[in-house]
Amino acid sequence: MNLISQAKTWLSVKNTSWETVLYTFMSSLKDTHCLAKGVDAKSAEEEVQSVMDSLYTIIDSYHAGKVINALDETKRLLIKDFYISIPKDTPFFRARGNETGFLYKKEEMFHIPFDKRYLVGNQRYSISGLPCLYLGGSPYVCWEELGRPDYQKCNHSGFKTNEVVYVYDFCLPKELKSLFDVRRAALILACSIPADAKHVFKDEYILPQCVFQAIIEKHYNNGEYFNEDYIFGIRYYSTHYLKGEMDMFAFDEDNDEEMSRLVNYIFPSISDGYSGLSKYLLRAFEYTAPISYMYMSIKDTTFGIGGSSDEYASSSFGAIEDALRKELGVERIREDLSIVLCKAGGE
Repeated sequence: MNLISQAKTWLSVKNTSWETVLYTFMSSLKDTHCLAKGVDAKSAEEEVQSVMDSLYTIIDSYHAGKVINALDETKRLLIKDFYISIPKDTPFFRARGNETGFLYKKEEMFHIPFDKRYLVGNQRYSISGLPCLYLGGSPYVCWEELGRPDYQKCNHSGFKTNEVVYVYDFCLPKELKSLFDVRRAALILACSIPADAKHVFKDEYILPQCVFQAIIEKHYNNGEYFNEDYIFGIRYYSTHYLKGEMDMFAFDEDNDEEMSRLVNYIFPSISDGYSGLSKYLLRAFEYTAPISYMYMSIKDTTFGIGGSSDEYASSSFGAIEDALRKELGVERIREDLSIVLCKAGGE
C-alpha cells in the first residue's frame, strides 16, 4: 500500500484532526512500505515531529491574532522550494455549474474579475478577496469540486499553457525517498484535513491559507514589486478523493497519468488593475469557449460514449475532455464518439 492509499484511510475518518493524522503518519513510518531504502525511520519520525512543532506555532499565532507571526513561521517551514515545472501546451480544465441550460461567455470561464472581488470567499488554498484561477486535471475533478451539480448543464472550458509555468507541488508522494519528502508529506497531510462546509470559519483552512499566502509573498521583490518573470501556482490532489468521496471511477494510484486527473491547480491573479482579468494570467493560458454535455449532444448527434479500454475515457467526462482537447489542439484521449448518450433535456 503506497502513501496515497494510506492517507485516504486516515483522512476518511470522521472529524479527524491534523494532529491525529500526523501522529498516525509518524507511527506508520516504523513499518511502512512508503519509506525508500536508505531513509532512516527514526530520522523520519523526528522530521514529522519538527513539522508538527512548527504547525502548532502557526495555528496558535493565528488564533491569537498574530497573523504575521503565523506567516513568518510558515515561510520558515517552506524554506526549501517544492516547485515543479509544467511544460508549455499542458492541458487543464475548468467547470462552472449552470442551471439555465445556456452557456457562459468565454471570459466568464476565467477568474472572477477584479471589480467583483466581493464574490471571492474562502477556499482551502485561497484568501477572501483575492481572485484565483482554479483549474483541474480533468473535467471530472472539476465537477466533483463543484459538489456534483447537474452534469448535463455544467459548463466546461479547456485551458493550455502558453509558456512553462511553475507550481508548488502539494500532491502527496507515493513513496518517501528522502527526509525532505517526509517533511513535505507531513505538511501536505496537515493541509488536507476535511472541513465542514457549513462552517463559516474553517479551522482546517488556516494551514493551507498560510501556505498559499507565504508562497505569494515569496514572489514580491523586497516585499514591494511583484516578480512577473514566471507564472506560479499550487497543485494538490482533490481532498474529495483523499477522503474517499470520488467513487465513480477506480483510479490506479501507481499510475501517474490516471492520478493526474485528480489534481487541482490554483493560480493567484495578481492585480494589475481595478477591473477585468489578470493580464499576467491571460499571458500564460490559452482557453476555449465553454461547452456543456447537453449542448454538445443536441448539436452533434454522434456525441457520446466511444470505445476505450480506459473506463474514464469511455465515460461522458471522457467525451467532454476529448472534445476540449481537440479544440486546444493537444493529445486526445479517445477517437471514437459514435454512441449517442442523451437527448435534449437529459432524456
